[in-house]
Amino acid sequence: MSEEIKGVRLQKYLALCGVASRRQAETVIAEGRVQVDGVVVTQAGTKVDADKQEVLVDGKVVRPKESLVLAFHKPKNVVCTAHDPEGRETVYDLLPETYRHLRYVGRLDFDSSGLLLFTNDGDLIYRLTRPEFGVQKRYVAELEGNPPETSLERLLEGIEDEGELLKAASMKVLSRGRGRCEVEVVLTEGKNREIRRMFSVLGFPVVRLARVAFAGIELGDKLRRGSWRVLDAGEVRKLRRLSGQTRVAARKRLETRK
Repeated sequence: MSEEIKGVRLQKYLALCGVASRRQAETVIAEGRVQVDGVVVTQAGTKVDADKQEVLVDGKVVRPKESLVLAFHKPKNVVCTAHDPEGRETVYDLLPETYRHLRYVGRLDFDSSGLLLFTNDGDLIYRLTRPEFGVQKRYVAELEGNPPETSLERLLEGIEDEGELLKAASMKVLSRGRGRCEVEVVLTEGKNREIRRMFSVLGFPVVRLARVAFAGIELGDKLRRGSWRVLDAGEVRKLRRLSGQTRVAARKRLETRK
């Protein structure tokens, strides 16, 4: 058993087992669906040691899984959900049955395309999507019109919209043409339709938006729309490093040795 899952909080353990994200696991615990050594536990902060204790969810034993991560090229006009009440095509419709148990990391709008990650590692999902971990996501936006540099600089200063501060970590113009401008934007948060809202406030609507990188994983030009690939061990290590997951594990190992 890995040292990083000895004596961990119950909600993190459930995330490592692929039961749910860490936040969702707190709800599962509060609902009384989790037992540790045959005793129902409703406190999310309870610590467990999988080497010595048995954890059950809904009466079934759960154990940590090997992390599996997919890179998927989401096409435009596909929904990030498992079931769409409007009957639209979903990202899971495009995945083989073998991988439909995986959960997507963050989401992309219906009218956006690009890199979407899927994984069975709930703790990794938590770290890749929470703003406090500062994981970078890079997008390319095609705009209607040609905003001046002074307007684009407002992205870095922060733009107020609907009571929220929308702010880019970095920005650069990739190209300018007649009535069009292509801009690369890097975000470290995932607010709803953030890039579209920022440019809308500036008066330059987004006509095309694609995510081209997520936590150091590049979409590249070989992965066709609607296609997927399994990340190799090195890429998964990169995700863990950039999300701070490996630093936490290393610190715990050091504390154990003291």
